[in-house]
Amino acid sequence: MMMMIGRRRRKGEDNEEEEVRSRRRRRRRMNRRMRMRRRRMIRMIRRMRRMTRMRRMRRTRRMSKRMMRMIKMRMKTMMMMMMRRMSGGGGGR
Repeated sequence: MMMMIGRRRRKGEDNEEEEVRSRRRRRRRMNRRMRMRRRRMIRMIRRMRRMTRMRRMRRTRRMSKRMMRMIKMRMKTMMMMMMRRMSGGGGGR
């Protein structure tokens, strides 16, 4: 792909298409960064879910209602944090 672009530039034809392509490439790079961040977020959420599931599996019998409520609240707050970070936080970890 890069070789083809170089050859076309050497020929000196359709520079407008070249401009469009470079602009598109820049946009793609931005999208890639966003996608990476989204992938990391998804991985974190999955890990959290797995952890909670493990905990639940381990301690269902011993756990009291108060403990369950605490864990539920913590999950809710974590989800709120995640949503806030995704919507308006940016890269603030």
